[in-house]
Amino acid sequence: MKKILMLTVLTAMIFAGCQKADFDSTVTGEGLNTFTLNTPLANTIIALNAATPTSKVEISWTASKPGVDKVPTYKWVAALRGTGNLDAPLLEIASDNSGKDTKLTLTHKQLDDALKAKGIADGVKSELIWSVKADNGSFQLLSSDTRNITITRMKDGATTFILLGPASSGTVQAIDPNSTTQAMKFNWTKSIPAAGGSAMKYKVLFAERKLDDKGNVRPVDWTNPLFAVNADNSGSDSLASIVYKAISDSLTKKRIYQYRIAG
Repeated sequence: MKKILMLTVLTAMIFAGCQKADFDSTVTGEGLNTFTLNTPLANTIIALNAATPTSKVEISWTASKPGVDKVPTYKWVAALRGTGNLDAPLLEIASDNSGKDTKLTLTHKQLDDALKAKGIADGVKSELIWSVKADNGSFQLLSSDTRNITITRMKDGATTFILLGPASSGTVQAIDPNSTTQAMKFNWTKSIPAAGGSAMKYKVLFAERKLDDKGNVRPVDWTNPLFAVNADNSGSDSLASIVYKAISDSLTKKRIYQYRIAG
């Protein structure tokens, strides 16, 4: 009887030792992987144009892949540079497709209205820092990089216009430096001002065409041209007839005697 009892206890102990542990394999919590900004580039400057309110500004970034399977939504966030904080942004706007897309498309008017709603006055330039926030409901993550952008609110504006002539050419043109009857003619399409805006005035700007050490044309700083000439009719026309002597005299003042110009 004693032997039977001991055998029974031992059998029970072996059976209990062979049972599988019951672990909970349910996944809890969602993570987000880092992502980066695409456009616009750092230090982009945007002047919102009252004459072209439907012009678009596009902001884009890479996708933040979910830790498990819950795809995040996105918001563009922007704060005043230096004094603002992206944790409490000045602007917070959901991306396209109700926050599902990895881009945000805003018209000039939409962006202008958003800044106006935050008390930014007409024509004021706002220097901002911006990023994108991904949110999957249980976790939020800012993009791994941030960028600067400068946006000027609408005040005045004008539609874009196109240069018509003379055509761009690498051919050297000789001019008579004393002629007041021969002229170079420049013309372009008209630009339309914003509703209520002032009538447009035009100037033809001239800059020296320069090459770098690799033979590539250097960018022109049109804010500092060699010289400028008003269009005909006191600047109101979309045509400028500039006599050879006026061009020659302007170049001589800059001590340029053999030149290639961009206008």
